[in-house]
Amino acid sequence: MAHNPSLRARFVVAALLASSLGAANAADIVILTGSGTSSLNAALTAAGFNVINGTLAPGQIASRLTASTVGVYIWNDGSLGNTGSPVNPALAFSAADQTALVTFASTHSNIIMDGLSWRGNGNVDERNFSSNEASLLAGAGGGIVLGADDASGALIVQHVNQVAGWLNYSLWSGIYSTQPANQVFGGTFFTVPNPVNPNNVVGTTTYSEVPNGLQPNGSFLSTALFGFDSVPLPQFGAAPPLADATFSGVLYHSVNHVVTTNIAGAGIDPPVAAVPEPETYALLFAGFGLLSVVARRRAARPRA
Repeated sequence: MAHNPSLRARFVVAALLASSLGAANAADIVILTGSGTSSLNAALTAAGFNVINGTLAPGQIASRLTASTVGVYIWNDGSLGNTGSPVNPALAFSAADQTALVTFASTHSNIIMDGLSWRGNGNVDERNFSSNEASLLAGAGGGIVLGADDASGALIVQHVNQVAGWLNYSLWSGIYSTQPANQVFGGTFFTVPNPVNPNNVVGTTTYSEVPNGLQPNGSFLSTALFGFDSVPLPQFGAAPPLADATFSGVLYHSVNHVVTTNIAGAGIDPPVAAVPEPETYALLFAGFGLLSVVARRRAARPRA
């Protein structure tokens, strides 16, 4: 995929700044997994971040955010739940977690939806991909990464969907089989600051459909990696047929979105104009009303 050279240069600078600032100021990245440990640790530490681990349990978000946090990973890498595992309400994040994360997101508004969370970061391309995501996330101002592989067990996507609901994003859904040969990628996750061969970034061949395109909150999630001719696997639960999509003028059938983001330049499809949320419309109409009142008062003033 072709990239805008000036845009790429800005991302290079941002990524380098993020890496240096991370090392100098001990920028924190919180990673919550089922086991409380993660294969992401080494890659993110090497990129200059201080990693804080936790589990997918109540109170973990609220107790781990710091003033230096630039990224929060809700990251079910398969260590919590598997095929057929049901939702566990006792493990849901708490109201305190919601308050803490929504407050964090208000000043760190970037998000990555990563359907490759089962990767083991055991080769250079996986490590570079993980490092690039974290560096670009921090360089863009920080934010949240939601990671899970599929919905073959509802517990796998329980926490990413809980957070998606808090932030008014669409939910992860279904389970689909996509062959690696039918995967298409583009954007800076695969180039900045490190080169990545996506064929070596291993998840599995089954993925949820992750949120993509224009979202209920008005944000646009551009697609960085997708598969086509994907096959629904209804034996694992509801898996509606996937829609076709056009990228760079090419029509692909049964597209399964695997990695999406609102970070500029990190996806294939350019963003569309955001749709204001209802409260934004309310403010606009209130502003128009105030302008109308001022105009009428001015018109009613007697002329000298």
